[in-house]
Amino acid sequence: MSQKKKTEAEILEVYDNIYKDEVKFSIITALEWYGSLNNRQISKLVDKPEPTTYRHIKQLFDEGLIVSDAGKFSTKGKFYNLSTAIRKISDQAFQEFEESENIVIGDGSELRTMLEAGKFSEFRKNNLIRLAKLLETGSRALVMKRLNSLTSNVQETIINNFALHEEKLKYAARNNKLEEFMENEKMITNMSHAIFLIRTGKIDHLIKLNEVKTNFVRQLSKIKKEFEKDIKEEKISENDCLTQYLSLFGGYIDSKFMEEE
Repeated sequence: MSQKKKTEAEILEVYDNIYKDEVKFSIITALEWYGSLNNRQISKLVDKPEPTTYRHIKQLFDEGLIVSDAGKFSTKGKFYNLSTAIRKISDQAFQEFEESENIVIGDGSELRTMLEAGKFSEFRKNNLIRLAKLLETGSRALVMKRLNSLTSNVQETIINNFALHEEKLKYAARNNKLEEFMENEKMITNMSHAIFLIRTGKIDHLIKLNEVKTNFVRQLSKIKKEFEKDIKEEKISENDCLTQYLSLFGGYIDSKFMEEE
């Protein structure tokens, strides 16, 4: 594939509307999360046949959103990554998201102060204004739906991978080949799934819950940067790295939505 030169403005226009196409959105998000991937890997993550995935990859390549990764190649095919312009935009968007979370939630002190001063309505209004500005660039609900679809595919891949390792471990144990298994296979990492439905009845409950969620995300973001720095400084190879998957999804369910009409 030869790539046609696109202006940054043209690339940005396509990227701003990428959430409207489920497959393309999933491919871009997968590359944002994982970095360099080949067609087979991407097809598994987006849960589409390889020919279908490749057709969308080619379109994204022609549109300038992704590029060939010249530094990575295997018998399984060519690898792809985000273009420099899209990686820059993606990183900036994530940084802005982190900053917006700090503004909206912070450490809870702003919300507590306004609540005590009888200004909770003002705080809610400010939050709604921020949300309205976010919605100007597209449907937040649709973006979340696309992300959830990709997340489900990732979770399915993890479960299948764990099951495969589990079978190999059982075989090795039965045939006295545990040492061989340890040499050839990556460490089996814990697979966990925790869901909490937490009832809240007071504003203070919501504040405390938001504090816990926000601090959890901040801590993981900090740890991620620390690990990436260690990997770079100690020149740890890709073959020795395992990508750990953690997902935090939160929202409210009003019982009225589940009532039959």
